[in-house]
Amino acid sequence: MIEQKWSLFFLGILIIWAVILYFTLSATVGSMEILVDEDYDITAISIVFLGIILFYYSFQIFIFITYLFTFDKIVSNQEKAIAKSKLKKKTSNEVDSLQNDVCSIIIPVHNEENIIKRTVLNSLRQTYSNIEILVVSHNCSDNTANNFPLSDPRVKSLVLTTPDAGKGLALNHGVKHARGKYILIIDGDAILENSFIEKSLPLFENQPNVAAIQGRYFSSNRNYNIITKLLSLESDLWSVPFMTIRTFFGKKCPLGGTGLIIKRDVLIKVGFFENHLVDDYELSFRLIKNNFKILFAPLSICYDEKPPSVRVMINQRSRWFKGFVNLLTHNITNSKDILGVIHWLMPVSIFAGLGLFIIFTISAIHNLVFQYYPFTFTYIPVLPWAILMVLVISLQCITLTKQYGPTGLRFSMWIPVYMLFSNYWLVVSIKSFFVTTWKTNKTMHGYIGQKDLNLIIEN
Repeated sequence: MIEQKWSLFFLGILIIWAVILYFTLSATVGSMEILVDEDYDITAISIVFLGIILFYYSFQIFIFITYLFTFDKIVSNQEKAIAKSKLKKKTSNEVDSLQNDVCSIIIPVHNEENIIKRTVLNSLRQTYSNIEILVVSHNCSDNTANNFPLSDPRVKSLVLTTPDAGKGLALNHGVKHARGKYILIIDGDAILENSFIEKSLPLFENQPNVAAIQGRYFSSNRNYNIITKLLSLESDLWSVPFMTIRTFFGKKCPLGGTGLIIKRDVLIKVGFFENHLVDDYELSFRLIKNNFKILFAPLSICYDEKPPSVRVMINQRSRWFKGFVNLLTHNITNSKDILGVIHWLMPVSIFAGLGLFIIFTISAIHNLVFQYYPFTFTYIPVLPWAILMVLVISLQCITLTKQYGPTGLRFSMWIPVYMLFSNYWLVVSIKSFFVTTWKTNKTMHGYIGQKDLNLIIEN
């Protein structure tokens, strides 16, 4: 019942935004006189909120434009690394040490008996054969630990029971039992392209400072419902462009939590995983601060599921946001890493948006009841706002076309809906104050249509 209230709260926010937009456009089109009580002036506060939001809109525009000019370069770099690795195998009379290195696939799971067999069987299809798979069943109350093919000698089941919850605990347990030089981390819902490891490991060759590789992830359940469509769109418009430019500018791509390979010795050197609400994000900054590089591997594909409902989505994102906010109190960034600092401060933009939303809501309701605004505040006039939105949406359409070709144009039709839908982050920012542990914020999986699953596995 409590979780349902957050979904209703989100619906209320969407309705309020629609009302605010309607009255704003009506006043502009109708040239209505706007009455304001000038005795109360909150311009100083509102201009700070607005300035932060405009800065992050500018940051988005920078990301999209830079991505369009750099993505092909990042793809080309990986293609060259793969080709060089293949050539080395053909021409060298010596045993290729890279092919002898074990890659340990660690899958931390909690009550995933419905999908773990699929994930393990898929992982066994890797073209890079020198692998082991460690399934860490953490505090499970179902049959997860036995519901996959243990007859294969490459597969191991590790059961971990602890008073505390957290993905970091399960990951560290797996790392301590792993024998691979490389550690591949995937979530219980992940579906790896068969050549994921084979295409990723060449990026480590002749680059001793490269500690980790982050693969590209696609949504495995985009067509499940409208929520998964919109969240898939969010991933397309944020993850790939941002990881691309972070790799292009200094090889400092953030880790995404699934579909990533890290050197085991480096992971041990920096202190394993933290049992943090956003362990991947925290580890990324720790690696970068220790002068290690992280590369984005766009040809290494990992499919993941998006939450299928508003309730599950808010639950997951509120954990993420609480983790991001917690890290604001830690000096985890390198001051010279400008893009990293901007990324680290991202929660501030959400709080700024929340502040403006509260101001707009109070003003709109007061104007609706008393026919005037209760205070003076800073806002963007309709025409400049419309121009900004057209620019952002145009770049988003081009970005989707860059990623998917003509299919991207079809995905682009959902952008206006997504821009309204993205206000769920306002709800998430509030709910995050009530998040204290992983225990009540585990995202359940298994929401993927059989048709989509068959297509992914066949390809």
